[in-house]
Amino acid sequence: FRLTWVPSWLVPPSPRLRVAPLNKSEMDPKTKELFALITHVQKEKQKEVSLKVKAFLESSGSYHLVLQRDISFATILHKACHVQNIELVSLLKQIDKSLIPMKDSRGWTCIHHYIHGLEEPEVETDSYAWFEDICMKPDMKDKSSFYSQLFVGDSSGTTPLMHMCRVYKEYVNKNPDEDEDEPDDDEEEKEKKKVKTQYDILNLLVEQYAKNGDVWAHNDVYETAIAIAQDRSQQDNGDCLKALMKSFRANKLEDKFADIRKELPDRQVEQDDSGKVETRGQCASACAIS
Repeated sequence: FRLTWVPSWLVPPSPRLRVAPLNKSEMDPKTKELFALITHVQKEKQKEVSLKVKAFLESSGSYHLVLQRDISFATILHKACHVQNIELVSLLKQIDKSLIPMKDSRGWTCIHHYIHGLEEPEVETDSYAWFEDICMKPDMKDKSSFYSQLFVGDSSGTTPLMHMCRVYKEYVNKNPDEDEDEPDDDEEEKEKKKVKTQYDILNLLVEQYAKNGDVWAHNDVYETAIAIAQDRSQQDNGDCLKALMKSFRANKLEDKFADIRKELPDRQVEQDDSGKVETRGQCASACAIS
């Protein structure tokens, strides 16, 4: 018996190690069926959806399906949070708490999905109650708690607070289509409630970050929550900054914010060959609050 050395580049890869890209056709049929059950529904029908999911898992004897992912690597808990089905979220938490800290392909947790679900027109305005309940039960040690996920950033380091600033900013400054009819009184009242819900959640997040997180944290491109709130490069979003500053004052953070403004370097305006004016001498998180 004789051993012969062979260069690794001559050895063909084992078929068992090849990972094919995940697509819809490769998802397990039962997984597809399970994900299809979770859609936007009115609050009074959320329990009905939750019972359907529970019955599906029981009938197939496949509770392990709750750990399956879709093509964006999201779990059914991510989807339940996005559609704001609190009944289903509670059920999934009871089935498997390990779902809570899981992330999708963008690094989004269930909290990120919940925040972006607030943008959907189908979302009920009283979904705030669930978020408030999370904040009433602070538990930083339990990494499988919803509370601990309030401070977890995504793949770019963008925290739920930053995401909430962006969602609130874009929602309150959205431009309705010119062809749209004037909203009736009921629709207008519904919009007001939705804006208030988003502001209340923004305020809750600032309050919790003041206690257990880092209000001044920045992501990979050095954006802070303040920078996102006051970024005027795309649209006038003064309402977002006002809401954030109101929350800062309520949580006694205004003095620290003022100190940071004093430390900012002088703005230097430069003009390139194209005539475009650029501001230098400040990081991305600082220039937005000067």
